[in-house]
Amino acid sequence: MNIVLCGMPCSGKSAVGRELSKKSKRIVIDTDEEIKIRYGRISDIFEKQGEERFRELESEIVAEVSKNVGVIISTGGGCVLFKRNVDALKAGGKIFFIDVPLDVLCERAEGDSVRPLLSGDPVGKMKALYAERHDVYKTAADVTILTKDKSLAKIADEILSQVK
Repeated sequence: MNIVLCGMPCSGKSAVGRELSKKSKRIVIDTDEEIKIRYGRISDIFEKQGEERFRELESEIVAEVSKNVGVIISTGGGCVLFKRNVDALKAGGKIFFIDVPLDVLCERAEGDSVRPLLSGDPVGKMKALYAERHDVYKTAADVTILTKDKSLAKIADEILSQVK
């Protein structure tokens, strides 16, 4: 079974994935990194081809990486907004929502300059995305992991206890 991580931008999915990999010896596949490797910078895709094209590419990657067995899949922030992606990810995995408090997300977003959906007004846009997406993540996920005051190691241990 795959371990699938979903959550808001700046929620630490990639960091949790790395910690899980250290503890479980599983390979991590980051869908955003796969897009960058194959198609270039995400900000360039958004700028030149639009968000819709990015979402198409993301769905192609998700369909492909979901066929793996026993890996950790770290998804982009908007990945589970689409049923096709949720269905593909759940076919061979369990989805974990990395639930980070809004104030922590805003603090992390303040210095962010790489995420296209946060450009211009990172904190304001983070608040809007949170209002729009939080319930969608909870619905898509099999398990919600509350991260408040938890170390990466503790979060990883909690996820691994749900997989065994």
